[in-house]
Amino acid sequence: MEELPPGSRILLLLVFTLSGLFVVGPLLFILFLSLTGGIPANIEDINDLGPMYSYVSAFLGLLGIFIMGFWLFLKLTKQKADDVILRSPFQWKFIGIALAGIVVMWFAADLLYLINRAGIEQIPNSGFLEMEEELNAKYVELFSPENISYYPIALFVFAMVPAFIEELVFRGLLMRYLNETSNGKIHFAVIVSSLIFAGFHWQPWNILPMTGLAIVFGYVYHYTKDIRYSMLMHFLYNGINITLMFFVPGLVG
Repeated sequence: MEELPPGSRILLLLVFTLSGLFVVGPLLFILFLSLTGGIPANIEDINDLGPMYSYVSAFLGLLGIFIMGFWLFLKLTKQKADDVILRSPFQWKFIGIALAGIVVMWFAADLLYLINRAGIEQIPNSGFLEMEEELNAKYVELFSPENISYYPIALFVFAMVPAFIEELVFRGLLMRYLNETSNGKIHFAVIVSSLIFAGFHWQPWNILPMTGLAIVFGYVYHYTKDIRYSMLMHFLYNGINITLMFFVPGLVG
């Protein structure tokens, strides 16, 4: 494939990423069901298969993103993963910056969520609050103390894997192309990539907290020039939340 301009790469990356999540991921999950226990006659019954199937479904969705939105995208655009992932030694000052960013965002997230929810409540019949309740009920099932044996799997699927894959796609690639197409306007690149990242999760009640968190990730990545520090932040933020949900009953819901 010929050298594509940054704008075309952005469009191609987003198409591939969405295809990985909504096409490749579900196809892999259907293949998994057919190999393990068979596909339910009623597709809605998939939601009742139990926590392990939810973990597998989430993991395969992320794997689809990696296959399409990162690996295949790099192959087609003739780029190397080494251009995104550095292998230089970690620096303690950058680790300190990453940890400080998590602390700042931890306290800001609740305020952003309250502002976000107040805005959602002004939209009549949106159904967003009902969607939030359904997702919280799913979280209670997946991350409850009664299912503590799933804790290591939850950390891997919902903390480690997203931190690795989502940072590669949204910071390592998307933010870089946005910076190039805007002639080095890093604030534009950070904010737009953060909005796309938040929108990609389709949680309107969390759009502000997710955008704020992604902005912190973006600036840390820009400052350190090393995607591993935003990966560390992403993993810690998700991992701490998952740990609290497992070990503090009633935190969600």
